Amino acid sequence: MNPNETTQRVWQASQAAKAAGKLVATYAAFSFLWILLSDKAVAFLFADPDTIVLVSLLKGWLFVAVTALLLYLLARRLFSEIQTHALSAREAQTERQRTDQLLAAIVDSSSDVIFAKDLAGRYLLFNREGGHAVGRSPESILGKDDHAILPAEQAAQLRSQDQEVIAQGRLCTFESTLSTAQGERVYSVIKGPLRDETNRIVGVFGISRDITERKRIENELRRNEANLRKLFDDNTSVMLLVDQSSGRIIDANMAASRLYGYPREQLMQMGIEQINTLPPERIAEERQRAASGERKIFYFSHRLASGEIRDVEIHTTPLERNGRPILLSIIHDITQRKLAEEKLRESEERLRLAFTASNQGWFDVDLRSGEIRVSPEYARMIGYEPDELHSDLQNWLNNIHPDERDTLLAALEDCIAGTAPCSMEYRRRSKSGDWHWIRSIGKVVQWDEKQRPLRMIGIHTDITERKEMEEQIRQLAFFDPLTRLPNRRLLNDRLSRAMAISKRSGRYCALMFADLDNFKPLNDKHGHEAGDLLLIEVADRLSKCVREADTVARFGGDEFVIMIGELDVSRNESVAQARVVAEKIRVALARPYLLAAQADDGGIKSIEHHCSASIGVALFINHEASQGDVLKAADIAMYAAKEAGRNQIRFHDEASPAANSGS
Repeated sequence: MNPNETTQRVWQASQAAKAAGKLVATYAAFSFLWILLSDKAVAFLFADPDTIVLVSLLKGWLFVAVTALLLYLLARRLFSEIQTHALSAREAQTERQRTDQLLAAIVDSSSDVIFAKDLAGRYLLFNREGGHAVGRSPESILGKDDHAILPAEQAAQLRSQDQEVIAQGRLCTFESTLSTAQGERVYSVIKGPLRDETNRIVGVFGISRDITERKRIENELRRNEANLRKLFDDNTSVMLLVDQSSGRIIDANMAASRLYGYPREQLMQMGIEQINTLPPERIAEERQRAASGERKIFYFSHRLASGEIRDVEIHTTPLERNGRPILLSIIHDITQRKLAEEKLRESEERLRLAFTASNQGWFDVDLRSGEIRVSPEYARMIGYEPDELHSDLQNWLNNIHPDERDTLLAALEDCIAGTAPCSMEYRRRSKSGDWHWIRSIGKVVQWDEKQRPLRMIGIHTDITERKEMEEQIRQLAFFDPLTRLPNRRLLNDRLSRAMAISKRSGRYCALMFADLDNFKPLNDKHGHEAGDLLLIEVADRLSKCVREADTVARFGGDEFVIMIGELDVSRNESVAQARVVAEKIRVALARPYLLAAQADDGGIKSIEHHCSASIGVALFINHEASQGDVLKAADIAMYAAKEAGRNQIRFHDEASPAANSGS
């Protein structure tokens, strides 16, 4: 019997004893008053002994009737109170069981590894995600320590972390590289002391998140400064670059400006001590630990421009920028999480805190009615206050992105039909109309007597930032950052596909090499900003001259490559078609350019520039020539157009310059 049930039974017994005491006291008082007062009244009213005997007899029967009625009423009230208390106790027990079931299902459905150990390091709890990570069932882990699932060195490292948590008696954060069923993975883990009802530490609990992808991105940022600039500026996470020796902020992204409330330019003139609330000497000590790599994760209080103090979690990596040692700090506002941590004391509440801090929310679906209950965290994740969001399955499907709705519905039906947890990724419309990428993990937990599913619970996780990061990396790999046109890598891929399509269809394709004729004087006179504006305009004009299926790529500098596919099976007809497109491009690029560039005084100046293009064209079919040969042929033709006076079109195999004139 658990402590709650024992307390409930003791309380019920106490209530019954109090009620019985009240009943006896009432009966005794009534009897005493009846005997005392009624005997005196009879003696006063009657003198004849026979009359007194008769009246006393009647008085006795009346006493029996009245006391019986009184006992009935009091007993009925007592039984009613006992029944009411018993019903309340059963309802409370049912609600506790439902809460325990929901919490257990959420733990088992989490995408994070959740565990608990005793003081000897043996596992008391190990969820399904943990079993997936080590390639074993959670049940086979219980009762064993880390040596059963990890190499000895890694197991010893985790044991040392556990002992540190037990010694300090508080939450601690660690980062570890572990051998898993998926290979070497990096984990960030929050560990805390597990306490019993007397507040005695009886073990350790923790929540471990796979941060391998984040670490990979951080390493890539260190290797590629250009990628760092793009990711730094556009990232939704708060980022600062700090000078290791002085603590001066040398760069900040827009997310940092939004968090701290300072313009970006002002932030870049401040020192970190103007934000961090620690004394300057302590800030210098912590900065040295970050620079040496002794610590990577820090927890500070930061002051905003408004004077408000926010608790932050900082992931710091030492880098070099132009030979200068700096610190890259990725900052997360954890104020709400810290406030919650201060209020929670029991182990169960600490686990719930971890879910709140991980940008996740739970859902509970009644599969008969379609009604969906969600946690406040999920409602806020998509822009709603908790009391605003009222949803059912149909409303939920209506807010899924149309491109994923049918696939998601099929996956949901498979999940409802099965018994194992299922995972789905999709876009969900928020209150503001934006699309958020959501990962849902759900499991059916209740069936009726005919084994029809009744209830499904699980977790929603916002993975929008991860998806945006993946798209940014794809853009950096295949597209020119200035013009947004395909780069050489993507052009080579599309050229290869065009050759394969040409082999099947028997149709010619054309590759055009366009080089601007009067570009350098613009850069020399008005600077690179004006040159960039012209290149962007050229890219736009080129894209409007070709079909959607064709490709316009920036080859570098002021050189562009245009690939026209699916011309004609006749070479002569294909030449004629390619000439029409090339002429259209030549005319479009020769029109004057009106550019709005920034002036030295900070204003906007208007620049009119005349710039034409020399265009070389090479036809290809099937794989008769390699990609390199086709590009070289178009390049040779382009130089022939330059030598012919510029603003010209030349085909690689045409004999006379006159035939190639663009006018």
